[in-house]
Amino acid sequence: IVVDFLCEFVGAYHKHCTDAVVRGTIQAILESYGVPLVHSLLSAVAGGLPSFMIPDISTVMWHLLTIARDHFVSNARAAPGLQPPLDPRVSGADIERLLHAMATAKRKEDLRDEFRAFSRLFAPID
Repeated sequence: IVVDFLCEFVGAYHKHCTDAVVRGTIQAILESYGVPLVHSLLSAVAGGLPSFMIPDISTVMWHLLTIARDHFVSNARAAPGLQPPLDPRVSGADIERLLHAMATAKRKEDLRDEFRAFSRLFAPID
């Protein structure tokens, strides 16, 4: 339910692109809470949520990136889920690949696939 709300909320930015009040309100909220939201989404991908929820998380992130990609990617590096000490199965190269995907993804599906691959690094070892 929360992810659905976030998708609708951030998606409203694009749906109401001609309504300056709606865009301004969403922009103001994202200026205050966008970075913590990105950090929470990345922490969820980094083992915080089951993998079946990754497509929903990537959809929210995609919407955020379409609004202010450079801002959110530059702040993503500081996400708590991406800071040492990391799970030993995750390397710095894995994190760089995830951040690169955020910076360069041309389609929502590309971001989803990279988030899914990254979240699998945190799967329980049998």
